[in-house]
Amino acid sequence: NITAQIMTIGPTLGTDPESFVHAKFILIWGANPVTTHSHLWPFILKAQRNGATVVVIDPFRTRTAARADWHISPRPGTDIVLALSMIHTLISDDLVDREYVSNYCLGYDDLARSAADYPVDEAEKITGVAAADIQQLARAYAQSQPSVIRVGVGLERHQSGGQAIRAIDCLPALVGAWRHVGGGLLQM
Repeated sequence: NITAQIMTIGPTLGTDPESFVHAKFILIWGANPVTTHSHLWPFILKAQRNGATVVVIDPFRTRTAARADWHISPRPGTDIVLALSMIHTLISDDLVDREYVSNYCLGYDDLARSAADYPVDEAEKITGVAAADIQQLARAYAQSQPSVIRVGVGLERHQSGGQAIRAIDCLPALVGAWRHVGGGLLQM
């Protein structure tokens, strides 16, 4: 997963865990910080108390998922499809921060072509996540800045896990989340 991250966003540690308190939308993808990243959880909890939405994507109802505002449970190993469908929604709903992408990103057109294969109706068939939920997730993620993603190691345990991490790593750039204190992505 570190190789996938370096290939996608470069050699960065990601968002400072303490800045999670400034986030308005926290997406915890394949991680269980209540149990495994307990020093991060107080910052997430403070943000949630201040109005941030906390969403957990995990096939299992973990301790973290039980404390989230919304738990999304895709079929195991389908994270790449869910991420590409979110990207498809961001593009089709014109929620991409085009100025940020133009100035700081490479490969947008190739990513858009890959995501075009996964409209929400197709992704629902593969992931088991309702099409309306995928749309709602992508829109809320884009429109609630700063948004931050905490990516866990569970994704790398599946075929195409590295590619799933690369797709997820693209999300903060697409919405310009890196512009904001408390926005971006953390993978540990």
